[in-house]
Amino acid sequence: MSPVAGSQWGGGFQGEGIQATGVRLSQPKDVAIGPDGNLYIVDSGSSRILMVDRTTNILHRVAGGGISGAAGDGGLAVNAGLLFPVGLGFDAAGDLYIAELYHIRRIDQSGTISRVAAVTIGYGGDGGPALLAFLSRPQDLAFDAAGNLYIADSGNHRIRRVTNPGVPPTVIVTTEPVGRTITVGGTSRVAPLFEWWAPGTQHALDVPTPQVGIRGRYRFSHWSQGGAKAQTITVPDSPTTYTAHLLTDYQIAVTTVGLGTVTFEPPLPPDRFYQAGTMVTVKGAPAPGWEFRGLSSDAFGPGATTFTVGGPHDITATFRAVNPNPDPSGPLRFVAVTPCRVMDTRPGEGKIGPFGAPALSGGQTRAVAIPAGGCGIPGSAAAYSLNVTVVPSGPLAYLSLWPAGQQQPLVSTLNSFEGRVVANAAIVPAGDAAAVNVFVTDETHVILDINGYFLP
Repeated sequence: MSPVAGSQWGGGFQGEGIQATGVRLSQPKDVAIGPDGNLYIVDSGSSRILMVDRTTNILHRVAGGGISGAAGDGGLAVNAGLLFPVGLGFDAAGDLYIAELYHIRRIDQSGTISRVAAVTIGYGGDGGPALLAFLSRPQDLAFDAAGNLYIADSGNHRIRRVTNPGVPPTVIVTTEPVGRTITVGGTSRVAPLFEWWAPGTQHALDVPTPQVGIRGRYRFSHWSQGGAKAQTITVPDSPTTYTAHLLTDYQIAVTTVGLGTVTFEPPLPPDRFYQAGTMVTVKGAPAPGWEFRGLSSDAFGPGATTFTVGGPHDITATFRAVNPNPDPSGPLRFVAVTPCRVMDTRPGEGKIGPFGAPALSGGQTRAVAIPAGGCGIPGSAAAYSLNVTVVPSGPLAYLSLWPAGQQQPLVSTLNSFEGRVVANAAIVPAGDAAAVNVFVTDETHVILDINGYFLP
């Protein structure tokens, strides 16, 4: 036995363009002799493919080390990034195939790298294009006499086969944004589509419009090649991508607490959809005998009235009845209510926007407009009787509650030094937009219940 590459010094890859026995390797996983007679090495720890010239014994980098992660497809392999490669193999044409964490990639004779199989980790895609399939930790590769690729799909406990992996699709049909529906010959399919259509054949493409999602929709804008929404293409001689560009609209939900109206500029359409990127200004106009207390939304922070549409947004406008004979020195009147859940950041508990998931991260403050929490609390309430519960991810130094719009006090409403579920009661005055602020020092789920409120 004699050493060919690497040295006793591990701990990380080091060395290119020198004698292979002087190089440091990092977790080499696989080797193969290429059609050129040279030795190819999968250096998994450094995410590189290396080659030892068997004439000079000099080590060269073939792929990886240029950028991090599985990236760089369509460019030179030496400038690309690999993601934990573990296996390699050569097809009959001499192209090099690499098994990564959840991809199979190919380096052709020109040194260009491209993805051959799998789009992400998991299991799926049998019977369809390999480029849209899922793999999980593929370990080894082999080819049969017909050129089909066999994959040891370790994480899925399966052997998978890719037919003619070295033949790229002649046509790619996709959408921007990706994942929308396209019809081919009248059949609806989800983009992207990878097709091996023969040059000169014709195929009918169309884009259903609008396409409706969850409080969002997509409207056809144009094809990358121009032409009508529904058109017939003739497959060219070279690989071509056809992209349907879609406009994205998002729905705006408006809630009013108390009596008043909300106006938008530009005006909110009857279907309540704005095109993504639209700059919108929101204003509240109180009814007689009421005052406007402010707006709260996931689209903008306290005090703001203008936002750019970037998703479906919930906006709450709070109005409070004006006491015609206010007595600043008089006592407040307590109104008891059946305990009602205003806020619960745990997933699946039915709360959305500022009242729901995700958990509050360490150092985060969230404004919660109590009257908009679905518990029937009037916007005229001057203070709230609350019960707050924390379900922390670990130790929680403290949680504070105080009126929105006021300076944060240096007080603790509750703490959980041992990371346990803890609850405490608090009476908190209503702040700007009838909201209270919730601050946590460390990541935790927060549950906020109300059992009463105070009126002037």
